[in-house]
Amino acid sequence: MIKAEALIAKFQQALDEHWGYIWGTAGEKWTAEKQKELEKTTDANRAQGRQYGSKWIGHRVADCSGLFSWAFK
Repeated sequence: MIKAEALIAKFQQALDEHWGYIWGTAGEKWTAEKQKELEKTTDANRAQGRQYGSKWIGHRVADCSGLFSWAFK
């Protein structure tokens, strides 16, 4: 079981590394190829990623639950 201090340290790491938010991700590095694939979708849940995702290319990205999933691994 992860202690609260360790979990907070993982979240601080993501913050320090300037992670971005893209729905459906869990700590992977965002690439131009992934952005191109995302831009082909019409899923309303992915609209924010289609619109703003290109600014996260080269950065790690996660959504809320993905950040927790990454931190607990």
